[in-house]
Amino acid sequence: MRSCTAVFVLALGSLSFSACALPRDAIGSSLIDGGIGPQDAFASRDTGIDAAGHDAHVLPDAFADPDAPASPDAYVAPDAFALPDAYVAPDAYVAPDAYVAPDAWSDPCTTGPDSDGDGVHDACDRCPGHDDHVDVDADGTPDGCDSWPCGATAPAAPPASVTVGGVTVNGVSIATMGNVVVVDASASVGVGLSYSVTDCGCTNCLDQIEIGWSPGSRQFCAFDGNPRCSTASTGTIAQPITTPATHGQYDLRFHFAQDFACGRSSTDWYGGPPADGTIAIVCVR
Repeated sequence: MRSCTAVFVLALGSLSFSACALPRDAIGSSLIDGGIGPQDAFASRDTGIDAAGHDAHVLPDAFADPDAPASPDAYVAPDAFALPDAYVAPDAYVAPDAYVAPDAWSDPCTTGPDSDGDGVHDACDRCPGHDDHVDVDADGTPDGCDSWPCGATAPAAPPASVTVGGVTVNGVSIATMGNVVVVDASASVGVGLSYSVTDCGCTNCLDQIEIGWSPGSRQFCAFDGNPRCSTASTGTIAQPITTPATHGQYDLRFHFAQDFACGRSSTDWYGGPPADGTIAIVCVR
């Protein structure tokens, strides 16, 4: 080991160190002793091999992030953009056929047969066999097919048995249809009824049971004689009667009379029209 020819001491605060200066030839010989000449101390930039024939230091590959995605394939341009087929205009507009009106509509109410001659043809006749235009009570139903052409609804029927004073009349039926019926004007219809009468106020008097219309006149007498007091005089009759001549609703009533004979009174009803005693109701159409 060689000794230093000169010693330098440097003191910096509490830190100090010493060094010796080597002779110039010592530097060279030391390098030579190590097998490396001063001119070969560094590797050639061009060859990458140092003077001793060792590979120059090779830096590692650039640091790669293990999480970095792999580089995509090289960009490939899409096929050249192709234009669509040349525009083709649609077929020329063709107008539809001209509108043809259907055959004229035929109203069945104004064509075809009219069997009852009321001006309403059979297809629309509301009351075949009768005049559809006759609706006296204006309820919307022609009188010929109206169950009660004297109003919207028929009245309640009188009781089956009616008593006024000493006279009782029951079982009344007009034209065998009951005691609420529809009849033609000025028609002759049959009336059937039963009666009973007593008179204890005048045992020697002649009494009558008058039957007739209200409003209207007496039509006949169901009884005409001298009734008993202790035992009632009874009977059943069937008598024709003429209906009123004017459309409307009428009551059929009975009335107790005391005259010399039925129909000899100076008035149609003995003592005037009865206020009660309704035994039937009719509608004259």
